[in-house]
Amino acid sequence: MFLMKSYSTEEIRFSLLALAQRRLPVLASQLEDLTQLSTTLQSQLNTLVPDWAALETFVAAADTKVDPVIVSQALEKGDPQTILSVKKALERDFAILRANLADEEEKISEYTEYVMRRRNDYTAFIRCMLEKLAQQDLIRPILS
Repeated sequence: MFLMKSYSTEEIRFSLLALAQRRLPVLASQLEDLTQLSTTLQSQLNTLVPDWAALETFVAAADTKVDPVIVSQALEKGDPQTILSVKKALERDFAILRANLADEEEKISEYTEYVMRRRNDYTAFIRCMLEKLAQQDLIRPILS
């Protein structure tokens, strides 16, 4: 049975509830996925061209965002230049993802203090402050 609580007509209350997935674990999961893809590409490059790191500066990164499908297509093709291009694009995606992770961690640290302040009840403090102002007769000039 659902009980309704009634409020006075002058009182306005809002209850906004939202269900959303936390962004930090999602980004961490994406980082793990990219790490696995990078390991796969590196092992294939080590097999095809042992000194592939020397060639890395001469190959441009792929324009698309790297996903498992693109990696599997590059591996099926077997062309070291294509694999190296996808690996460079993967490194670019790593940098973007790390920046997003740092931003998210910064947001969390900024909001921690804000959330702690919201959880505290300042009623007693405000009541005490108003009483002290009234005792010193400082509240009348403010109210006039």
